[in-house]
Amino acid sequence: MPYDYLSACSMTKKNNKMVFIIAHYDNDGHLAQHIVNHIRHISAFAKQIIFVSTNLKAEHSEILAPYASILIRPNIGYDFWSYKLGLELISNISEVDHIIMWNSSFVCFKPNKLYERYLKHLNKEGMYGLSTCSLPAYHIQSYFFSFYGKSVINSTAFKNWWCNMTPLSDKDDVIKKYEVGMSQWFIDHQIALHDRTKLSIRDLLGIIPNYINAIKLNRHWIKKLLSKRKLSGYRALNITHFLWEKIFREYSIIKIELLVKNPTNQKIGKLKWLLNTEQKTLLKNSIGEQNFKKVMNEKI
Repeated sequence: MPYDYLSACSMTKKNNKMVFIIAHYDNDGHLAQHIVNHIRHISAFAKQIIFVSTNLKAEHSEILAPYASILIRPNIGYDFWSYKLGLELISNISEVDHIIMWNSSFVCFKPNKLYERYLKHLNKEGMYGLSTCSLPAYHIQSYFFSFYGKSVINSTAFKNWWCNMTPLSDKDDVIKKYEVGMSQWFIDHQIALHDRTKLSIRDLLGIIPNYINAIKLNRHWIKKLLSKRKLSGYRALNITHFLWEKIFREYSIIKIELLVKNPTNQKIGKLKWLLNTEQKTLLKNSIGEQNFKKVMNEKI
């Protein structure tokens, strides 16, 4: 019988079989308040929370200590090295049903909403992700993903993937070999991949104007997006940018890169009307006052 995670939220830590591994990076050792709120929320139903950071101020470690095991490591290997080292700290991993991994690249305003949706109807073993992309090959995006089922977690494929990992210094290499490579590895080893974000026809049509707003217009991709192949071209786009409002409304999260750098030139001015006062405070704490003012003054 599938594990009932929604009911598990009311259970104590020792009765649950879910482990979280969190990869944190901040050049100044800052820990955003939304991450603290997020960890406090999952501590109510997690068996174990492992927080791995490359730089964390002592006062922030003290705040997290009641909720998580904390590992401070050298800044090598990007998030995947944090995930790997976190896995090595799981106690009695053979008894774990679900391992959820996420990093500090997004702001979560309502953790209860995120998990209510992500954990709903979770009844098939495999690798899960909040969103997927097919560029350069189909893969689950590594900012929030998980492995569900004892047979998956205890499999040779799972063990070999993580044991054979080495730290890489180039970000593009990490994306190609580990983010994209991880999904391809588990597909090749007959472990199913599950995308938790389902897109409607309306969503697909909404991608088109968002793509046209992008900095570099590419006629090839516009043609592909408008093709008769059921708009299959959308899979190559990062929906955390091109469908940011859908992701926000469904999971109450938003990517920090979108707010600070906005590399795909999305119109994010609407966000100020979607956030309440408390959420705006969380956002300012996360991205800094200057970036916050820029987002709030963005034209719709």
